[in-house]
Amino acid sequence: MSGAEHSNPDRKDDHAGQAMERALRAMLPSDVAVSAGRIGTCHVSLFDVEMAATAGAVPARRAEFAAGRGHARAALRQLGCRDQPIPRAVDRRPVWPPGYVGSIAHSSTLCGAIAASDRSYLGLGFDLEPAQTLAPDLYAIVGRPEEQESFRRPVASPAGPLDRGRLVFAIKETVFKACYPLVRCWFDFLAVRVEIDAAARSFSARIVEVGAALPGHTELHGLWDVVGGHVVAVLSLTREGETDAGGFEGVQTHESGAPGRVS
Repeated sequence: MSGAEHSNPDRKDDHAGQAMERALRAMLPSDVAVSAGRIGTCHVSLFDVEMAATAGAVPARRAEFAAGRGHARAALRQLGCRDQPIPRAVDRRPVWPPGYVGSIAHSSTLCGAIAASDRSYLGLGFDLEPAQTLAPDLYAIVGRPEEQESFRRPVASPAGPLDRGRLVFAIKETVFKACYPLVRCWFDFLAVRVEIDAAARSFSARIVEVGAALPGHTELHGLWDVVGGHVVAVLSLTREGETDAGGFEGVQTHESGAPGRVS
């Protein structure tokens, strides 16, 4: 097939997807487009170049990939972008249409995408993970030594106690997705130091690996939440603050695997 059918997710009974969309819209600026839903509710025919990216993959992986592209196109459509391929680069990141930035995330049951104009944003990061306990044998992979000490202490959230290690995992994935397309330097979990504000459901993150740092950018600030049994984290890097003095330049927050597991 040389093109993808113009279709929208079937939202009639997708309460989980609707809740995810509402949460993302509350966490992100109004000029960031959002689409989310249960995997299987977004029926999209892929472009040839997209089909090639999952040739030989198991059916579950093909369904996740197709849902991601479907929601990415749905988000881009809100911005006036015509339906077109979103190929996967050799480094596995989505290649967004010229003039746009975005991020795709999925679990085994939920998928979503966010997108915006690159005239306003340097990059976007978004991750969602099942709100489950992070296995202790992953502590040393996900957390820096000073972070691991706190992994056994849950984070208070409106949904109840949340596993701190899992939240840090989601935040670091989000930071990678927002920053990697800018720096094009592969960095792992230990390259990022995270601090969590439970009361504000926000986070600050600092890239401590010199090669992966954004020039002149010292600290990133984003938001997190728990929605439908999933941990959600978002980060928006705006162009508006690129020359601001002090703090982190280029980041805007709005209240209202391993890194690189891009979709």
